[in-house]
Amino acid sequence: MDSVAKDPGKIEKEKKKNSEENKEFNVNTYRLLQTGKRMHGVSEKIINSDMQTKIN
Repeated sequence: MDSVAKDPGKIEKEKKKNSEENKEFNVNTYRLLQTGKRMHGVSEKIINSDMQTKIN
């Protein structure tokens, strides 16, 4: 029977790696959204007016 328990040091390394990956993902997502807004000139006013025209 294999041991299921992990080495505490290994667990810490995995946690650190996962948190770094999450930070990187969040930063990339934020940058992508900001870039998209700039590229398309999207503002809340434009989004809201588009939504109003679709509703009406």
